Amino acid sequence: MITSTLAGLTTVTSILAAPQFEIIDIGTFGTGPCGAHDISEVDTACGQGTAPNGLNQHAFYWDGQTMHNIPPLNAPAGGNSWGFAMNGHGHVVGYANSASGNAFHPYKWTPDGGTVDLGVPTWAVGDYGQGKDINDSGTVVGIVGSVPYNLRGCIWINGEMLEVPTFGGNDSQCLAVNELNDVVGFSRLESGKMRGFVIPNGNVDNIIELEAPEGGGAQATDINEQRIVCGWGANEDGTYHALKWSLEDGMEYLGEPSGWETFAYDINESGWIVGKAWVPPAVSGTTTDHACAWIDGEFVLLEDLVINNVDGAEFRICRGVNEHGWIATSLAWDDQDNHAAVLRPVESSNGDANGDGVVDTDDILAVISAWGPCEPPCDADLNGDGVVGTDDLLAVLAGWMQ
Repeated sequence: MITSTLAGLTTVTSILAAPQFEIIDIGTFGTGPCGAHDISEVDTACGQGTAPNGLNQHAFYWDGQTMHNIPPLNAPAGGNSWGFAMNGHGHVVGYANSASGNAFHPYKWTPDGGTVDLGVPTWAVGDYGQGKDINDSGTVVGIVGSVPYNLRGCIWINGEMLEVPTFGGNDSQCLAVNELNDVVGFSRLESGKMRGFVIPNGNVDNIIELEAPEGGGAQATDINEQRIVCGWGANEDGTYHALKWSLEDGMEYLGEPSGWETFAYDINESGWIVGKAWVPPAVSGTTTDHACAWIDGEFVLLEDLVINNVDGAEFRICRGVNEHGWIATSLAWDDQDNHAAVLRPVESSNGDANGDGVVDTDDILAVISAWGPCEPPCDADLNGDGVVGTDDLLAVLAGWMQ
């Protein structure tokens, strides 16, 4: 176990089975803050940040080496674009200034074709839209209409733009789609409360309302191919908590330290879920978010699992995780611009600190004898952070238990 003290509260995170991560700093356009929003199954990423002109917001595509600027639909006249999601073909969706510059439209960007307007259907009340997610088949989901309360979920599929109904309220939103064309999001009741939904295979006539906390509401934010859904809900007391839904178990709370509130945004095929956590200001005196994950059912703070955070960056939110365990996030500092980043899992040691092929008492002694700063090569520095300490001792214990 590892103990962290944040905002005056003590939390305990299990790291015996949790992976460790290294930071890949994607950076910025050089003109202002930037953040990564999604990570594809081929380990490429997208997001947005201050544009190269230093004035606007522009989406980006990261091919694993280089950031590529995604201009708005009215380029080169100026304007903004945001990148929300991508698929394994390098296709990015989001929203941007339209060709006229007078509206925001959903777009799809491809490395070969550039930025293309997905269009706003004639049934939409208003000239506005966002692309929220795209799968490898090219199905796009998002929202169209007018803000804030005349939005409708929209599915761009097989050349059609399908409207997602509400549950009696005045808006619905599609937030994610899996490779089966299952769509999730939320819709409002007549009372105004939110309810998550699943649309199996993109058939809007078969929309399924998901359970929500009693007296509260909920959003479904992602779904994997096993049809496990993640999201978050508001309890009757006004607190927010990460949730998941499955056919077998219905709605479940993911769990968090006492006094914390959590939001879940993405889930991979291994069941890893990522999101953010915070301690309410009334309790902590601060509004700082902390990037978190539920790995093998255990709540973890990602800041506890990163091995190369030499600059003391904070991780405040993560919205994407792929099947390889790569996580889309941003690096935050108080004295410089945020950087887009991804966290890449690294192979953890099996706990063999002395290299004799066996994890036993001798490895504990090897760690204790090398305790403190340790320049490479250093066999006892099992997590590679340059210091032999508690985490390395825990790695030995974890290896011993295997």
